[in-house]
Amino acid sequence: MEYRKILIQFHQLCWLALLLSGSLCGGLVPAETLAQADRPCIILQPESLDFGVVHQLEHFSEEVNVRNAGTAVLEIQQITTSCGCAVAETAIEQLAPGEATVLTVNFSSKRFLGPQSKWIRLHTNDPDQPVCELPIYADVRVPIEVDPQKRRLAFGKLQPGEIATREAWLRSAVVPELEIEPTVFKPDLLTVTIVPDPDGNPQRIGMVVQASPAAPSGSYREIVRLQTNVPTMPQVDFEVSWDVLHSIELSHYHIDFRYVKPGQKLLRKLRVWAADPAVTFSVTGVEIDLPSCEVKAEPVKGENATLVTLEGRALPQDDPLVKKTAGRLQGTLRVFTDHPEQPELQAKVTYILRI
Repeated sequence: MEYRKILIQFHQLCWLALLLSGSLCGGLVPAETLAQADRPCIILQPESLDFGVVHQLEHFSEEVNVRNAGTAVLEIQQITTSCGCAVAETAIEQLAPGEATVLTVNFSSKRFLGPQSKWIRLHTNDPDQPVCELPIYADVRVPIEVDPQKRRLAFGKLQPGEIATREAWLRSAVVPELEIEPTVFKPDLLTVTIVPDPDGNPQRIGMVVQASPAAPSGSYREIVRLQTNVPTMPQVDFEVSWDVLHSIELSHYHIDFRYVKPGQKLLRKLRVWAADPAVTFSVTGVEIDLPSCEVKAEPVKGENATLVTLEGRALPQDDPLVKKTAGRLQGTLRVFTDHPEQPELQAKVTYILRI
């Protein structure tokens, strides 16, 4: 470290001697020239980085020459970037006049898509460039373009036995002919069919997913995985979701009051209804095991439905159950019916007491 200080002082003396020699040879140096002589000056080479066309999830590293073209010590005080996709660092933070170092820049294309413009900023003591900016450019392409982009296929709410299909299309310019094969999915719940492009484009191919009409009532979240012949993107996953309605449905299966104050009023209404209009039923009773709460049920006039009303108050702060659960209360609302396949429906009821 002492050696660097001596070296910097030596450079400063050399510049001073040069200025004095100029004054001896050509007369006195103007005062404003002497005032401006002791200044650092940062120079970047190259002045920008352009990675050109890249693919998603690729990583790159480049070196930029940082030189002090001034007559005083250049201090690199801080390095900031526009996002986490770019990281830069230098081995030396103080440069003597004429000295240079390397700025190592690491860039990740992440899941960007299309032209990208980022930057790295070097904060220095250069009075003319206190913030020296290094632009970074890249045109990010995905090896396989997917439609829909989010790779999610939703069937929505289906009646029992209902048939529903969804399509997805994939296109790639990386290979002459795109090939895909479904390798992961549940055949008892889904049927996956690969179809060619209707216009005969060999770089574009489709997938048709059908939900099984034999799927029992309930909510489904499944994964369909496709194997591809694109080396940089060997597999593509899709999330497939749908709900097969029960014969009788509850409008809410989880009632969450979230944060409430002690003694605060709790009120929520639920609807019990037949998904299939041909199904008839009656609600024979309702109950809830959450303290200080009651429920009642009444038929909806002119409809094959029942309205269930939950009403009560949050427990006081000194209640033993509050202390036992640290203020996190939960219970179960039960709806009893005369339907042989669904004699009972349940909804979870929760709240957190502000203590």
